[in-house]
Amino acid sequence: MVGLRLFYHSDPALATTLHSANGDVATVQEMLKKLARQTMPFGRYAGRVLIDLPEEYLLWFRRRGFPSGELGLLLALALEIHSNGQRRLLDPLRSPGCTAQFNADDRRD
Repeated sequence: MVGLRLFYHSDPALATTLHSANGDVATVQEMLKKLARQTMPFGRYAGRVLIDLPEEYLLWFRRRGFPSGELGLLLALALEIHSNGQRRLLDPLRSPGCTAQFNADDRRD
């Protein structure tokens, strides 16, 4: 349960989903691993790891509406992590040999 309290959510839908996992910290850990390893399946940034998507792209999704299902949840979580400047925290969760694909001059990271 302690792991769930580490997150601050500005998106109520994201907070509800994470907290409705019956306190299962492994579920949150799995989501973070997917965020650091899963690639965007479509669009301009198809093939890019989700956590490496530009923040502007994630903000566009928030304005237009995140996709339904797990992908939308992961994109909303990626935006929260971006907004707080904590992308580097997911580096240890990346697939072996995978390096960050985002602009290194972002001072928040």
